[in-house]
Parts: sequence; structure tokens; C-alpha cells
Amino acid sequence: MVWGAISYDSRSTLMVIPRTLNANLHVSLLIQPVVLPFINSIQGGVFQQDNARPHTADVTQHALQSVDMLPWPARSPDLSPIEHVWDIIGRQLQRHPQPALTYQVQQAWNSRWNRAIGLVGLSWVKAQASIPGNELADQLAKEATMDGVLISLPAPYSYRKKFINSYIFDNWQRHWRESKME
Repeated sequence: MVWGAISYDSRSTLMVIPRTLNANLHVSLLIQPVVLPFINSIQGGVFQQDNARPHTADVTQHALQSVDMLPWPARSPDLSPIEHVWDIIGRQLQRHPQPALTYQVQQAWNSRWNRAIGLVGLSWVKAQASIPGNELADQLAKEATMDGVLISLPAPYSYRKKFINSYIFDNWQRHWRESKME
């Protein structure tokens, strides 16, 4: 099994786990040594994982109690950006002979992991997130994305992310103030 995590502009260490992963192994091999340091290094980071049994187990939920989690609907791999990374890597690996030794498999995955991240684009999608209690923010975010306002973006991803967040927040605040006056 191969495991990794991505954020807007970074990625975790790629982990190759040569056995079946139960909840206790998930916590000891991934959550404590990899996930917690990775998510804590991202300001305002939110962690998402699918509903696999090791992910939903009490021991895992307890280990992640300090982490801001994004609820994820069952059977929805198309909503997860990392699934596109796995698809890219899988297609690249199919084009080459399969390595026989574990360390060769790990090297093949690592080289493609480092290249594939830049191939997945993250962008705003005109949709409602449908997180309970967040309906107004969903509506305002949807309206903001439908306006089609052109903006000039500075260079690095971190600046772009900050600029976009700031832009959306400012528009949301403006819209909120205007709706209060009506």
C-alpha cells in the first residue's frame, strides 16, 4: 500500500506500507509520525480522508481529535484531489516494467510522486459544499465564483493563495454588510 497527503502547495512524505493496514497501524505508522506534523505545518490546514475502516475507527478519531477535519461523503473518490495524483502515478507506472523488489517499487513511486503533484490543478468549482450550518457561506462563495471578476495574481502559490483568500473574504464581507442593510 502507498500513502501520501497533499496540500495546496506541498506534499507529505510518501509512505510505502508492505502490509494490510488496521486502525492501530494506521495511527502508529501514519497519523502520529506523518499526518500530525504535516497538518500542523500548514496554517489553517484541514485534514480529509475517506471512510475506510482504519480511518473511522475510534483509535484514529482519538488520535486526530486536535485536527480540523473535513467531513467526506461515502463513495466519492472523485471529490478528493489526491485521487487524481494516484491516477497520474498509476498510469505512468503502467507504461514501464514492474519492479520486483520493494525498494525498487518505493523508488518508482517516489520519483513519480515528486513529479505528479505539479500536474494536478486546484481551482474553484461552481458548487455548493453543503456543510451543515455553512449555507450562507456556501451561497456567497458560489455567487463570488460566478461573477467572473478578472484579478491579477502575483507569482508564487503561497502569495496566490493568500491573495485569493483575501479577495474572497473581502467580497464576502462586502456582500454580508450590503445584505444587512437591506
